[in-house]
Amino acid sequence: MTTKCSRAVGMGIKGHRPAVEDDTQFTLRCARMMTALASGVLLGFSCGLAPGPLLALVLAQTLRHGAREGYKIALTPLVSWSSST
Repeated sequence: MTTKCSRAVGMGIKGHRPAVEDDTQFTLRCARMMTALASGVLLGFSCGLAPGPLLALVLAQTLRHGAREGYKIALTPLVSWSSST
C-alpha cells in the first residue's frame, strides 16, 4: 500500500518532479533573489553617497544634533517621494 506522500516523491505521478529537483529550483530562486538584493544595495549606497546638497545637509545635522537627527533628514526623501505618487 502506498501513501499519497510516497507517490508524490517520485513513484510516477504524471507531471510531478522529484523532491530533489524542487529543492534545486528553490535554491536557484534564492540565489537569484540574493543577487538582485545585493545589486540593489550596492547601487543604492553608491547613489546615496554621491556628493550633493542632501549629503551636506545630512552631515551638518548629524554633527550639530546627533545621529538620530541625521537619520531623520536622510529618510525624508523616501517619505516625501512616496506621498507624492
